[in-house]
Amino acid sequence: MTFRENYLRMARFKGPDYIPMSYCINGACWDAYPQEQLLDLMEAHPFLFPDFKRPKTAIKLDFHPVARKDVPYRDDEASVSYLADQLRQFARVLEEKTGKKFDENRFRKIIHIENETRKELKKFFAYQSKHFYPGELISHLYLMMGMHLLIG
Repeated sequence: MTFRENYLRMARFKGPDYIPMSYCINGACWDAYPQEQLLDLMEAHPFLFPDFKRPKTAIKLDFHPVARKDVPYRDDEASVSYLADQLRQFARVLEEKTGKKFDENRFRKIIHIENETRKELKKFFAYQSKHFYPGELISHLYLMMGMHLLIG
């Protein structure tokens, strides 16, 4: 069985010979642990890191800013205000980090497109529930990826 055939059997849950896997050491580990120890670990496990070659210089990571919003459980004026304040604070951080002015009108248009896309997607799912669609899991993943691109 070729790699592709095995991969497709795995994706379709049709009894592959093996489950393809990959291993990595994420940025948080490189930031938290001594690099020499991580490099030693990678060298000691060539089966998990087959193409590993020890770099001559230290690994430098460039972490991008991360922001999370705290979405309230209730749908009331105080919750909406709380969420809006978080978004405004996030916009200020974006302006600070990028040096570009946040365009609230453009943001409103993007949210409008996103809401319209979701509305159409709900119609599609309702239609799909009434009519047989011989899709597989991967087809739905492609649909989801395409929807994210359409949302903007």
